[in-house]
Amino acid sequence: MDFAHHGALVSALDRNRCAAIVYADASGRIMFWNAGAEAIFGHSPAEALGRQVDLIVPEDHREMHWAGFHRAMGAAWRGSAAWSPIEGLHKDGRMVSLEVFLTPMQEEDDAAKGALAIFRAPA
Repeated sequence: MDFAHHGALVSALDRNRCAAIVYADASGRIMFWNAGAEAIFGHSPAEALGRQVDLIVPEDHREMHWAGFHRAMGAAWRGSAAWSPIEGLHKDGRMVSLEVFLTPMQEEDDAAKGALAIFRAPA
């Protein structure tokens, strides 16, 4: 597939149902939510966009999540070294076992301005 045009890439990522792709800005608001995220977490884009990532972070993991998130934002964080096991929170309240890979969204100063998370079912 030719991704010469930026819009084609975003469209392909948006339609991808093999992996949940979620982008959160530096304040932790969900700014990108693809078809895979809807399939895995149960929330439509209309329900997820603009909401805090607490939407998919189990309550007993939130303190640890936010400590790491705030530490990474504004820093020269390099993201995940490998896929990591994680539990996500489905819309119906159940826990979902997943693997996650995190990468920072950076500008010229290398400081993280947001985080892109790719979730998949464990192999």
